[in-house]
Amino acid sequence: MGHERVFTLLTLFLVDCFKLQAARKTEENAIHLRRVDEQVNKAVHAANRAATAARVAAVKAVQNRIDGKFCETNV
Repeated sequence: MGHERVFTLLTLFLVDCFKLQAARKTEENAIHLRRVDEQVNKAVHAANRAATAARVAAVKAVQNRIDGKFCETNV
């Protein structure tokens, strides 16, 4: 086998190694992004629940105030 053939095979091998490393890195990034996406979804869900609870509390406070539970009407 000539030197040129060995050099060509080594070059192809190195190119394949670099492609494999790039594919692994891409896979790691995809896993990381999936985890971040899950965390963002959990945070958004928690924020939505908190906002709903705040709205419910505000409505109840207004209703109680209208019903005279929080204010003196005999002033």
